Amino acid sequence: MEKSKQILMLVKIGQKDHIEQLQKSGLIYANTVGYFRQMKGEDFLRKDIREGAFNHIPLRQGDTLAISVNNKTIPFQISRGHINEYYTYMKKLNLYCMMHFDPQDVNKTGIIDKRNIEFGDTSLFITNPKKFIDRIKDNAPDFVKTFYGPIRYYDVNKKYEDLTIFDKPDHFDFQKEFRFVFHGHGNGPLRFEIGSLKDISYMVEADKLTTVEIKYLSHTA
Repeated sequence: MEKSKQILMLVKIGQKDHIEQLQKSGLIYANTVGYFRQMKGEDFLRKDIREGAFNHIPLRQGDTLAISVNNKTIPFQISRGHINEYYTYMKKLNLYCMMHFDPQDVNKTGIIDKRNIEFGDTSLFITNPKKFIDRIKDNAPDFVKTFYGPIRYYDVNKKYEDLTIFDKPDHFDFQKEFRFVFHGHGNGPLRFEIGSLKDISYMVEADKLTTVEIKYLSHTA
């Protein structure tokens, strides 16, 4: 699903050697939805057990469920939890995730949350998002379909029955994610190059990201 929201800039944060390779050759490395669901450890930045869910139902204390055993229905109550439903094919989709800025970020301070610095020590600012998107579409393998757009963040305390691959729980909203979704690769990571990005990018040390501001140098009414 392509979104019409205006994107002023895209940012990729990672380890310095990876970011340098991205700028030099445009290396795109997209892991699977299944990978992000099942990541080991407590990686609060990347791990999302609800990634790719199309149905989200919050459960509260006193809600009653039932288990069927040998054609018998046994009700039971829970204290708290969530039910999520997934399409099987979704776990094979490949994701490439970035941060984005839009017109609402202009003339504001603190537009990058300091938690994003945990992604790595270096960032690459893509100063022409349209060219970057076009290069991804032009260079992605012929056997995959490419979709892209900003993430919509939803309240995990509410019920949703129409979620898409562009929806994530609202506790990830500090990431301001813009993602590319590749369908048709199959199992495992997808890797391809889109060429040098030196003409449309600028490298910034991650520890300086919290001071980033977007300002108008000139504005035509």
